[in-house]
Amino acid sequence: MQRSTAPPTRLHVQLEAAGEEQLTCLAALPGGALLICGSSSGDLKRVALEAGATPSLTLSGHTGPVLCCCVFTLTGAVLAASGSADGSCRVWDARGGACECVLTHAASDSVMVNAVSFAELGGTPLLVTAHSDYAVRVWNGRTAAAASGGALAPLAVLQEHADAVLACAATARQLVSASMDASVKFWSWTGGAGALEHSTYDFIRAVTRLRVAQVGEVEVRVEGWGVWLLVHG
Repeated sequence: MQRSTAPPTRLHVQLEAAGEEQLTCLAALPGGALLICGSSSGDLKRVALEAGATPSLTLSGHTGPVLCCCVFTLTGAVLAASGSADGSCRVWDARGGACECVLTHAASDSVMVNAVSFAELGGTPLLVTAHSDYAVRVWNGRTAAAASGGALAPLAVLQEHADAVLACAATARQLVSASMDASVKFWSWTGGAGALEHSTYDFIRAVTRLRVAQVGEVEVRVEGWGVWLLVHG
């Protein structure tokens, strides 16, 4: 195999920050043409790398630090979703910067959105949010993108964790969630987004991060124990 000797491409994103503002999360559109960066101020920075695009744009609306974000495409549009300590998940037009929808629920004012993920299930786009009230919420992504600020109810509220849910990852096959309760749960889409069954892997320390490595394999970070690979059939 021939190895490239070219140096890796590097990008420096300068947030227009004041005081102690920090970069809190980062998501990239597959292919690397667009980045979304979240900050402790509540703003996001959209950085477009494609030729002819506006280099950067600030997305404002959250009233608390941005804790998570993801980027996805839907019917030709490039969208971003961000979760915040203010309890809301916002869906953005990632190219133009407009907020398309704010996803909230009854206890949003006191509940943080720790993670957000996107997947398509049988042609239906789904947004999944992980919360500090021990719940995972599943939303209709197409309805969210077209809501124009209206209120939405989640398709499902999954309440099997016993502590704050810190991470989630959705694919066309399954949903995975990780929690301070030291468990990782695998939720099957077999019954549809509104009727998910799950299985559980238990640790003895909080599971703080996860990533779907490939079909049937999930990498999880366990507090104080490093990264583990779970194989789930």
